[in-house]
Amino acid sequence: MPPPDQAAAVWRGGARARRDWEDLQHDLAATEPGNGVIGRIATTGQLTTFSGAGLAGSITTGPDGNLWFATGFDQNIGRITPEGQVTLFPLPQAGTPEDIVTGADGNLWFTEFAASRIGRIKTSGVIRQTRSKDSIEPEGIASGPDGNIWFAEFQADAIGELILPK
Repeated sequence: MPPPDQAAAVWRGGARARRDWEDLQHDLAATEPGNGVIGRIATTGQLTTFSGAGLAGSITTGPDGNLWFATGFDQNIGRITPEGQVTLFPLPQAGTPEDIVTGADGNLWFTEFAASRIGRIKTSGVIRQTRSKDSIEPEGIASGPDGNIWFAEFQADAIGELILPK
C-alpha cells in the first residue's frame, strides 16, 4: 500500500466518467453524468459520493468554497456544499449549460453551446444569460490571468473574450 501522500483511488462509475476534475485543497472532485453523482477522492484514497446532482458535467470550486457544476440537458446550474447538500438553480431561459468556471469577479460563468449564450450565476443563485449577436456556440471556458473570461467559439473557429469590469 502506498504511503498516504501517494495514495491512489479508482472510481468506477456506472455511467461515463467525466474528464472534469477539480482540486479541492489537494482532494479531487469529479462528476458522473447520467447517475447524478459527484465524487470526492481524498489524498488518503477515501472516496465519498454525493447524489442528486442531475446530469452534472463540468465542475469548479466557487469563491464560496462550494462546488458548482453545469447539468447540461437538465438546464440547471448546481451547487454542492462540502457536506453534500445539493441545490439546483434552473436557468431562466431554456438552455444546456455545459462548462463552468469561477471568474476573478467572484461570479461563476458558464457556456450554453446550443443557445450561443454565456451565462453568469452569483453565489446567491441569481442567473443572467447573455446571447451573442452571432451564432458562436461557445464551448469550454476559462478565467484568464488578465481576469477576463475566455471561451472557444466553435462555429466561428475562434477564441472569444468576455472583458470583465476591473
